[in-house]
Amino acid sequence: TGLTAGSYYCIIKENENPSNTYYVDDLTITEPTVLYAGIIAANQSVCSGATPALLTSIHDASGASGSYIYQWQYSVNGIGYFNIAGGTSTTYQPPSLTQTTYYKRRVYDTACGIVYADYSNVITITIYPALYTGTIGSNQSIPIDTAPAQLTTIVSPTGQSGAYVYQWQISTDNVTWTDIPSAINANYQPTVLLTDTYFRKIVYGDCESGYTNSVLINVYG
Repeated sequence: TGLTAGSYYCIIKENENPSNTYYVDDLTITEPTVLYAGIIAANQSVCSGATPALLTSIHDASGASGSYIYQWQYSVNGIGYFNIAGGTSTTYQPPSLTQTTYYKRRVYDTACGIVYADYSNVITITIYPALYTGTIGSNQSIPIDTAPAQLTTIVSPTGQSGAYVYQWQISTDNVTWTDIPSAINANYQPTVLLTDTYFRKIVYGDCESGYTNSVLINVYG
C-alpha cells in the first residue's frame, strides 16, 4: 500500500544465504486518467405544457477506470440541482414542462476504492413567454363610399419566440367575424365602405393565438 503510479519489481533474498537473490516479474501501477463527463445537447425553447426533445449525448464519459454511472439532474433556477429518479442513462427524455428548466449529467466512476465524479455542460429548456397580441388603432368616422385611413399597429405583439403570423378580420356587428383574404400584414388598408364596419387582427404565435382590440369605422352621409 502507499505506492504511487510507476513500475516496480520485487526482490527476494534467502535468509540463510543472502547472496542468493531472486527477482519477481515487473509490476506496473497506473494512475487512472482524469474523468471527463462528456457533452450533452441541446438547448431548446418549447411551449408551456409541451414535451421537449430527447436530451442527447454528444460525447459520452471518458477517462478514469472506464466504468461509469450516469445521473441526470434538474434545476428550476440554475443553482440548486436535484437527482432525477430513473435518469441514469447517457440520454434523458424530459417530461412536459411549464417553467424554464436546467439539466446536467453527473458521471461517477469508482476506481481503486475512490469515487470520482464530474459534471457535463448545462442544457436550458426555455418555456416561451405568454403571447400578448398588442393593439391596433384607431376608430374613425368617414363619409359614405370612401376608404378609411390605414389601420396600424399601435402596440406590437410580444411573447412566444417573437415570430408572428397575422390575419385581419371584418365584421358588421362586432360579433360575427370573417377573415379578409390576403390581409396578413401587421397593418391593413381597408377598401371603400358603405356602412359601419369593425376590424380586428388575429395574432398567431408559436403556441397560441389571440385577438387584438377591434376598431370601428363609422360611415355617415
